[in-house]
Amino acid sequence: MSSNKAVNFANHPSLGHPSAIATSTSAPQAPRDINPVPPEAEQLVGLAVDGLVHSAREQDANLRFAGAQLAALRAAAAIVAVRSRTSSDPRGMAKGRALNVWQLLSRVAPELSEWAALFHYSAEKRIAVSAGTTAVSPREADDTLRDAAKFVAAVARRLGIPNRRLDLTTEWLAVT
Repeated sequence: MSSNKAVNFANHPSLGHPSAIATSTSAPQAPRDINPVPPEAEQLVGLAVDGLVHSAREQDANLRFAGAQLAALRAAAAIVAVRSRTSSDPRGMAKGRALNVWQLLSRVAPELSEWAALFHYSAEKRIAVSAGTTAVSPREADDTLRDAAKFVAAVARRLGIPNRRLDLTTEWLAVT
């Protein structure tokens, strides 16, 4: 069962994979990518956090799920943009074919590849939900929201973005 504890970016563990605990207060710092963070990347992470807050307040499970997916996508785009800019490693680039952000994330940030796999898999469901061909349960929406919050926190820490608190408590989330 998922926890409904708050995710605090200041005291968050490195979160290298989806099974990491979201509320540890004594964790090692994740390595920072660059300093200062490009404003575009910081803006994307800010939009991701704002999207999580909006999604957490959403009563419709399908919209909550889609909003959480979008927040994770924005955070992934931020770290892909930063890592692509600072990397001379050609493995991050596609050779004659388009890659989605989750595939790029796995290439430019291998320590986040488990997160990339999780969201890549659930992106197909988001497309079906948006098309109205399937629906998600409130529990699945809440789990996705919590996973997205953990991922956004991991990205923020890696980029060295200052503390932002996202309160994912029972006040906002339906416990199912």
